[in-house]
Amino acid sequence: MGAALWLKEQMQNGALVPPALALAPRPAGSAAAVPRGRIVCNCFDVSETDIRAAVWRGANLPALQRSLKCGTNCGSCVPELRRLYAGAEFDVGCGVDPGY
Repeated sequence: MGAALWLKEQMQNGALVPPALALAPRPAGSAAAVPRGRIVCNCFDVSETDIRAAVWRGANLPALQRSLKCGTNCGSCVPELRRLYAGAEFDVGCGVDPGY
């Protein structure tokens, strides 16, 4: 479980989380230290990098929603998902690997 999910779970359960722990940086050697890019879907913690990688593998909007769950809760990220999909579709259609 990632740090953000753990913190969210603790807060939802009413646990007291010391501010220093909630805001502490991650250890340099942790897997979570790998940059994920901008978070597009806050509900399910889905990054732009995750979305672009799925689209590059052939996912369309419904497939993104099934596999990553983005755009299936509050819906506020759906316009951004469509924008990312449209831009990536152009990249894929040109046959150029955008390097996501």
